[in-house]
Amino acid sequence: MQRLSAIREALLNELSGNDARLRFINTRLILNVGVSLYAQTFAEDSDEARCKKTLEQLHKMGFLQKEGSGGK
Repeated sequence: MQRLSAIREALLNELSGNDARLRFINTRLILNVGVSLYAQTFAEDSDEARCKKTLEQLHKMGFLQKEGSGGK
């Protein structure tokens, strides 16, 4: 995924639309990697390094697992 907004939508979809859980996970992202899925500028939204860090952290948490890697 190339945008934080796309990551947020994919995660929300995986969470079956549960915004409370998404906000909890977002707090963990802010504390762990300094990225918020809710508050970003246009430049931050498409920043490749921020997207990569965010996806790596979400994978460590067990979310948005890659297809065929034993994920959900």
